[in-house]
Amino acid sequence: ANAVRAKQTEQLRVAVLEKAASLGLPVTAGDVHIKRSSETLRMDVRYAVRVDFPLYTVDLHFYPGAGQK
Repeated sequence: ANAVRAKQTEQLRVAVLEKAASLGLPVTAGDVHIKRSSETLRMDVRYAVRVDFPLYTVDLHFYPGAGQK
């Protein structure tokens, strides 16, 4: 059961990374955090996008997440 859950978690991580890449988002495997229990699933993705303005540069940080019960 644990091996199946680990495989499903990795498949979910790969799907998120593929979707992020297709959208041009700078998301790496280390940015995708997945927590599972027997009854719940929680996923958070943390990444930053650098934006260059005429007088300064800023990193915009994004923390989208989703879960189920």
